[in-house]
Amino acid sequence: MKKFITSILWVLIAFHIYSNKTFEYGNEMYNAQHYNKAIEAFEELINSGIEDPVVYYNLGNCYFKIQKFPSAILNYEKALKLDPSNEDAIYNLSLSKGQIIDKIEELPRFWLSKMLDNISGLMHSNTWAKVINACLILCLIWIAVFIFSDRVLVKKIGILLAALLLLSAFIGYGLGNRQFLKDSTQRFAIVFQENVYIKNAPSQQSSDAFILHEGTKVEILDKVGQWLNIKIADGKIGWIKAEGIRAI
Repeated sequence: MKKFITSILWVLIAFHIYSNKTFEYGNEMYNAQHYNKAIEAFEELINSGIEDPVVYYNLGNCYFKIQKFPSAILNYEKALKLDPSNEDAIYNLSLSKGQIIDKIEELPRFWLSKMLDNISGLMHSNTWAKVINACLILCLIWIAVFIFSDRVLVKKIGILLAALLLLSAFIGYGLGNRQFLKDSTQRFAIVFQENVYIKNAPSQQSSDAFILHEGTKVEILDKVGQWLNIKIADGKIGWIKAEGIRAI
């Protein structure tokens, strides 16, 4: 058993060293403007199973430099899915979207729903869970202070802070749950065909609904065989072959 654990530890250490060296090599190639070599390094990390927002962000930057904007958009979106607070990724994503053909206006939404989405989207659902746990632990600490302290002022401060932390935990739970449902139920993808006619039904013989170009973000609603039912930001719905898009 001891030998098995030691072997596992050595494998983890070797993988960590390999990951760091590959990451550093990718950054070196990027700084040297050898963007294709940097792309190979960062994609090698991703293919090895690493899910890191920094790797996706750096890969997006590489694709942006060689003007492959659909790939840049895809990787910025993946970075933001893991770290919604990455302001550099948000900014570079907006620059990349400015380089593609489709400029789709988002449907107007109720201000409260939009505000809640913006707030919940500041952090990944896993991060919200950590915030909630921290609030609850601190709440219990201040409840203990309230119970065991002999000083009236300390008791008042303790129960006030405990109440505020409990309220924060409830608010965090609501926002975190909202983000979790969005992460787990909504599936998005990027169009990777130069131009593609979106169909009214899952059939090549169906009439055309509208046309999309590479780099456009779509929401996946359903799947029938090789066809995906998608929706774009302005509310239009249609069908596209799965080969034409890449999931975020």
